[in-house]
Amino acid sequence: MRSTREGMSWTDAKKVIAKRQVQLNGNLCTDEARRLNPGDIVRIGSHAAARPLDEREIIIRHLDEHILVVEKPTGVTSTRHAEEKDWSDRRRQIQPTLDELLPVALAMKSGKIRLDPGPTMLSDALREASKAKVHHWPTVIAVHRLDRETSGLMVFARTRPAAGALTAMFAKHEVDRRYRAVVLGDCADMVIDTFLSKDISTGKRASVAKNIVGAQHAVTHVKRISTIGNYSLIECRLETGRTHQIRIHLSERGHAICGDKIYRCDLADASNAPRHALHSYSIQFLHPHTDNPMRFEMDWPLDLANWMKPLGFVRK
Repeated sequence: MRSTREGMSWTDAKKVIAKRQVQLNGNLCTDEARRLNPGDIVRIGSHAAARPLDEREIIIRHLDEHILVVEKPTGVTSTRHAEEKDWSDRRRQIQPTLDELLPVALAMKSGKIRLDPGPTMLSDALREASKAKVHHWPTVIAVHRLDRETSGLMVFARTRPAAGALTAMFAKHEVDRRYRAVVLGDCADMVIDTFLSKDISTGKRASVAKNIVGAQHAVTHVKRISTIGNYSLIECRLETGRTHQIRIHLSERGHAICGDKIYRCDLADASNAPRHALHSYSIQFLHPHTDNPMRFEMDWPLDLANWMKPLGFVRK
């Protein structure tokens, strides 16, 4: 692995980790004991990443005994990566995922966990609940993902049958997911149809030949909403849901998402976006128990809305 800062001492390395400035493969890394694997990409930012969530930042849009629909904030991973599944509780609590925080939020909502009045850091609540040995958490099962920096709507299952039904819907492309993004350049309407695979040498995913072992078919429908100056506001509809699909497809077409530090294809980005400007604004599906149509939309979060105002894409 190539060093990002030659000659950095272990003391200095621990400081930048503690300040939430280190990313590993695009995700915040706050665990100094994390071991690197061949192909891992480590980046040290000039600014700290978002602080841990408090209970007010996870907005529940729908809750019943079968499913949960939430507005995912930026700065939190949806669920554990495979290599993190065997982590101890202590390591998990350093950087909890959304599917680990949601049971805590639901328990607090129901009064099962009682803490001091006022906003509470959910990561702190998770630690306190662990000390109190709370064993019967509300069930929350992740059935899809959003990248750490991507904000937007997510649906979670609350029972195993609901999880199975939702997973089948995603596999059959029966869940309508739409994203909005601000990208570089004048982006036209298009359908991007490729096969994606991970490059072992770089750790990044990219479009590859169809016959590559492990290549996954990926289709993204892109619709331009407006173009102002050097930037375009677009809508993306996923026909498939591969890891980093939208980011890869757009960057490979010369329209990298503003603020994306990984998938840029050497494109210059002077946008000063606070993060990659990608937001899951709409999700539509049939309720796994009642078959009733469910549809939710979410406005741009404040960090992106405030950044977009000077560009002219959001009213001042």
